[in-house]
Amino acid sequence: MEYNKLDEYTFFREIGCGASGSVWIVKSSKEIFYAIKRVDKAAIGEDAYNREIRGISIYGRLPWHSGLVPVYDFWEDADNACFYSVMALADDENGSRNFEPETYRPRTLSSIISSRVALPIEECVSIAKILLNGLIYLQNNHIIHRDIKSGNVLIINGEPMLTDFGLAIDFRDANSIVGTPGYVPPENHGTVQGDIYSLGKLLYTISTGRSADEFGYTPRTEADVSSPLFPYWLKILNKACAPRLSDRYFSPKAMLDDIAAMHVVKRRFRWKPYAALVAAILAIAINIWLIFFYNSHTKEISVPIAPAEDAEPTTIQNKEQTQEYEPYVITKKQVEETKADAARMVAEINNELASVADEILGYVSEAELDIENSRQKAASEAKKVQQNTSSANNAIDDKATLNQTPTNQIILGSPEASQQDAFNPSSINFNLTKLPSGLFICKYEVTQVQWQQIMGYNPSEHVGANNPVDTISWNEVQEFIRRLNSIEQVKENGLKFRLPTLSEWQYACGAGSTGDYGLLENNAEGAFNDMAWHRYNSGKRTHPVGTKKPNAWGLYDMHGNLWEMTYSPGDEKITTAGGCWGNSYYFCRISSTAQNTKDQKNSSTGFRLVAEKISN
Repeated sequence: MEYNKLDEYTFFREIGCGASGSVWIVKSSKEIFYAIKRVDKAAIGEDAYNREIRGISIYGRLPWHSGLVPVYDFWEDADNACFYSVMALADDENGSRNFEPETYRPRTLSSIISSRVALPIEECVSIAKILLNGLIYLQNNHIIHRDIKSGNVLIINGEPMLTDFGLAIDFRDANSIVGTPGYVPPENHGTVQGDIYSLGKLLYTISTGRSADEFGYTPRTEADVSSPLFPYWLKILNKACAPRLSDRYFSPKAMLDDIAAMHVVKRRFRWKPYAALVAAILAIAINIWLIFFYNSHTKEISVPIAPAEDAEPTTIQNKEQTQEYEPYVITKKQVEETKADAARMVAEINNELASVADEILGYVSEAELDIENSRQKAASEAKKVQQNTSSANNAIDDKATLNQTPTNQIILGSPEASQQDAFNPSSINFNLTKLPSGLFICKYEVTQVQWQQIMGYNPSEHVGANNPVDTISWNEVQEFIRRLNSIEQVKENGLKFRLPTLSEWQYACGAGSTGDYGLLENNAEGAFNDMAWHRYNSGKRTHPVGTKKPNAWGLYDMHGNLWEMTYSPGDEKITTAGGCWGNSYYFCRISSTAQNTKDQKNSSTGFRLVAEKISN
């Protein structure tokens, strides 16, 4: 019987349906709940169907990143003209991860604001930071989403994640207007700034209670307008949703920086409590002086007022004039009332001072907490850098101190390379395999220790001496190859190293197979697990080369671990192939490719070399 991926899942019921397809809650054979989206060509038309496949293919090849929903697998059922994508399941509407399929309803940002109308500013800021970091990651990989809205933000483990990448596209190829009315920018939605516009509208709806079409309206009563951050927040959203591109944020990083600066702006005015404190102290001093002055002069100062019923009149004559003033009186009752008024005033001022003091102490505590958090974060980062550096240096240097024999050999692409002596250009052998076509290719991806020996530094994010080198650009690889080809032994052996072309790489990867994974069996995913580091077994990082089984021609890590660069002279873009540690089976196929620019680098891309024999 032919293997069918759907047999791995138990379908319960449809939990969502839109213009592009339906979403179902399912449980895998490993008792894990997922969401599966099904898109039918007949229902949406061939153009829309191909667009959906392109969108999920562009996005699904990337390793998972915070703020973006994980897509675990994807495949097309050509016989039934439909395709499926397997995604993480959102929290239940009540916030639980204990799923009951019959009653389950997904928790989305749209469902949250439908019940709460508007969210507090601090909560909106937290959501914005997570989603903007997701957009930065997409931008770094030349991807725009093109359909950002509250209904496309799932809450998974309490964190907002952008989903539905059916309209996603490489912005270098964007040429169409798509999206949801109210969220679509005025210009052609083919830039990162279009996503910023849509996100600005989304943040406006959740912070003001207004719909995307009501942008600019007075916030509803549920909005957190009393927050001192609210005016700055609206200013940021106005810039994000500016109709003219020149007035809008150029990048999600710029918008994220302004949101972070809101709290700095708030702190900038913290001199006010101190000014209030000074004013209060001056008021107390003045009032005390007036009371003292008043009490000490009640018997000498005359005020022409009418006599009180309970006092005896007193007459004072001016020594220089014979004119007699009208009698006046200040009673004991008036003095007591004045003292009582002064006491109440002092009590009110003391209460105000106590409130100001509490606020000042709160600011000081918050500042101390910020400083302590920053200090701990810096210490943690410094420790991580130190550990990574120490790990790489130890892997390179440990054996060098034990064995100084100059005849030791560094075998390019060999997992034993880090256990050899320090780099010696005069004694290099290359672990090359000759393919039936006559092409020489390295058995392994270039490792970090080999890169360090040639280039003098290790740029990798996933540090490990025998792990393949990552976070390197095509331009840096060219410099690596130039230095390698300048070594005398390479010249003496008549070798010239370079990157493989895409067709050469796919030929080597297939190893004579007609399947997807370079195996003698056709599409044998069980055997594939034994030969590749991928999303389901990698632990979200690379692993030492050569630790999985080779393909039929003895080449290791042709699938998974890292995407590998290929290059054909004259191409402006660099094509990568083979998938990486963060990809599912589908994106590790022989035919799976992605494109980078010549200066692009990331933790999911590395390379291996081929060699040509040249005449001496």
